[in-house]
Amino acid sequence: MRLKDKVALITGGSGVIGSELAIRFAQEGAKVVINYQKNAVKAEEVVRRIKEVGGEAISWMADVTNRDDVKKMCDAIIDQFGTIHILVNNAGIARDALLYKMTEQQWDEVIDTTLKGSFNCSQFASIPMVKQKYGRIINIASGAIKGQPGQANYAAAKSGLIGFTKTLAFELARYNIIVNCLALGVIESEMTQHIAPDMKQAMIERTALKRLGKPTEIANAALFFASEECSYITGQVIEVRGGAR
Repeated sequence: MRLKDKVALITGGSGVIGSELAIRFAQEGAKVVINYQKNAVKAEEVVRRIKEVGGEAISWMADVTNRDDVKKMCDAIIDQFGTIHILVNNAGIARDALLYKMTEQQWDEVIDTTLKGSFNCSQFASIPMVKQKYGRIINIASGAIKGQPGQANYAAAKSGLIGFTKTLAFELARYNIIVNCLALGVIESEMTQHIAPDMKQAMIERTALKRLGKPTEIANAALFFASEECSYITGQVIEVRGGAR
């Protein structure tokens, strides 16, 4: 098992992609902490599924935009499991609107959750990583960085996440902490469920593989970044986008 005895924190772990990440990591031996903000029922369902197959997992409610929440969560993980080896900054939201219609609240919510949330979690989770001179931080970005009408806030947040990744990779390399990023395409998830069918089909047509991505395909890519197989790769972005243009 590639993650045997590792402790992994996955933000937004109750969602479709987050839950798949949690289950995949648990299958590889990780002790998984499933962070959620609102949906305790879904988070506990993921915990139950992991435990049913002999894995170890807990759920933890925390708003990643709130520094006190994040600190308490990381402190509790360290108290229970001793440390944190892996962080996946998966929490993110979309509040789409064209520029002239976008409200300040829509802008702030997306930037705060995706970008500030990743900063908060990385800062506190990296403390035990620095002490043990080992860690993996995986940030979840998006192909939206290439530009998508109505997503100025989302594209800005995800683009910022890539710059954040590359900077952390340099800052934390001396502590043997590997930092990488996945840029996702159109994936079968909560967000794509609400896209109009004609728009979704147009997005699919722009991919070389002519289909939506599966959450398991994201989990497999994240597993590579979390594993020892990724010991000499840092500051990189892998596009899991089906060859989208």
